[in-house]
Amino acid sequence: MFDGSVIQERDLCRVPSVRRNPVLADMFERLDYMEQRGSGFQKMLDSVKDAKNLQVYSDPTTFVVIFKNMNYNNEELKKLIKIKNNELLNEPLNELLNEPLNLTEIEDRILKLIQQNSKIKKEEMSDILNVSLSTVKRNIDALKDKRFLERKGSKRTGYWEIIEK
Repeated sequence: MFDGSVIQERDLCRVPSVRRNPVLADMFERLDYMEQRGSGFQKMLDSVKDAKNLQVYSDPTTFVVIFKNMNYNNEELKKLIKIKNNELLNEPLNELLNEPLNLTEIEDRILKLIQQNSKIKKEEMSDILNVSLSTVKRNIDALKDKRFLERKGSKRTGYWEIIEK
């Protein structure tokens, strides 16, 4: 502590804000690297539900802050994630993962063109959709990444295959 005292002998809610180096503090404040002066310790206290979840220690050369894990052995959290017999029930996660992926408008239009003609060329798609060839290529790559679309055969004689979800 600036005045030579130790933090463990003080009331945590009444620790004053004192700048050790006003020049550095002003510089950091002007560069927006520092929020409001004197707000950090109170923010740490506010972030823990109970003061016993925060341990602080200081000596003349060291200042240590320890945040205890508030979720460890938390019954409310266990109910929230539905732990039963020490196994995580995956239904909520599976529902989320199995939702259809959102497609952009162009991706959706590309898939409709491919449904109509599986041998359609990228250049034709570009003309029909009135977008650049690079836009078509980028959206096709995105559809491949999302595993909606696959190219079968060669570039010249191949065709597009829509993968059913």
